[in-house]
Amino acid sequence: MKKTHHSSIEQIRVDSVVSKIFNIKVSELKQYKPYRSITQISEARGVSMFLQHTIYGISFPKIARHFNKKSHATPIAACKTISNLIETDPQLREKVNLCRQVLSNYCVDVSKQRYNLHYLIAAAGIKVLGSTKTIYIPASTYSTLNGILNNRIKRLVHKHNYRIQLTIE
Repeated sequence: MKKTHHSSIEQIRVDSVVSKIFNIKVSELKQYKPYRSITQISEARGVSMFLQHTIYGISFPKIARHFNKKSHATPIAACKTISNLIETDPQLREKVNLCRQVLSNYCVDVSKQRYNLHYLIAAAGIKVLGSTKTIYIPASTYSTLNGILNNRIKRLVHKHNYRIQLTIE
């Protein structure tokens, strides 16, 4: 059975933004067209690879799989090419900046999520220290944690590697 690779939401989002700004179809980004006359599609594909790596930090092998490429050398070359073109081509630079601007409206920074959780948990009277990644919960309160507060604490523990410290009142 053939192993399938699923694209992340960020990769799909980048593809849709790039396709709108470059005025092409999303499906055209993944099509292999070897002739050089289609520079708009190849530039858009390169910009998509570049943004996936620079904004979201997606690995080159994962980007290659997303574009149905066998080797991760393709996204590496695309990122180098686009970064060089950004310096020399003002029109491409403007399109890349527009893509970044549109994508920044979608992005929720992980640290921002974490500090929102800090605020919401602290509003319930539980002390959270981000510097030591520790949640201080009174021992009497710990057994009664339930619902959304419990889910928020679990999220900090599992997703952001926080630890729970029970305190004596």
